[in-house]
Amino acid sequence: MKYETKILTTAYQRPDAYGALAMPVYHTASFEFPSAKDMCEAFSGHVTAPCYSRVSNPSMDYFEERVKQITGAASVTALSSGMAAIAYALISVSSTGLNIVASKHLFGNSVSLIHDTLGNFGVEARFADFTHPEEVEALVDDRTCALYFEVITNPQLFVADISALADIAHRHGVSLIADTEGGEDLLQDIRQALEP
Repeated sequence: MKYETKILTTAYQRPDAYGALAMPVYHTASFEFPSAKDMCEAFSGHVTAPCYSRVSNPSMDYFEERVKQITGAASVTALSSGMAAIAYALISVSSTGLNIVASKHLFGNSVSLIHDTLGNFGVEARFADFTHPEEVEALVDDRTCALYFEVITNPQLFVADISALADIAHRHGVSLIADTEGGEDLLQDIRQALEP
C-alpha cells in the first residue's frame, strides 16, 4: 500500500459523532462517562476509551495510529516536543550505574540532558564521534544501556553510518536511539538497518 493511501485510510478509533471527514482536535483535558463504573474501567485500562488527556486523547491516539501505519512501527508514542521525546527514550532505558554512549555532535540541550540531568541520577555520559563507529564501540561495555545520536547532526550536519551503529548495538545488546526528522525513505533505511 502506498504511503499516501496508508495515511488516508487509517480508520478512526470510533465513529465521529458528527461524521467529520477529518479527525477533530479534542481540546479537552477530561471526558464524561455514563457511570462511575465506566469511568473506572477507562482509568484502569480495562476498556479503550479516553479518560484524561495526559493518558489518552482521541486526537493523539489517532495521530499515533497513523504514524504506526505509515512507519510499520510496533508502537508509537507522540510527545509534545523533541526534547520530551529524547528524555522519554533515554529515561526508559537508563538507570543508576549504567552509561549512555552519545554522539559528541549533539544539540546542546541533549548534551545537558545526558551529562547533567541524567548524570545527577547516576547515569554516566560517554561521548564519541559517531561518524567513526570504532570510536563508539571502544566506549561500549557491559553497563552501556544505549547508543544515542542524531542521524544528521545539529548544527554540524554530520551524517552517521546507521548500519554500522546498528551492528555495534546488536553485538552488545544495547538500544540504538536515533534522533531524526525524515521522510519515509529515511525511516525505511533506519528500519532496515535495525533489523537483526
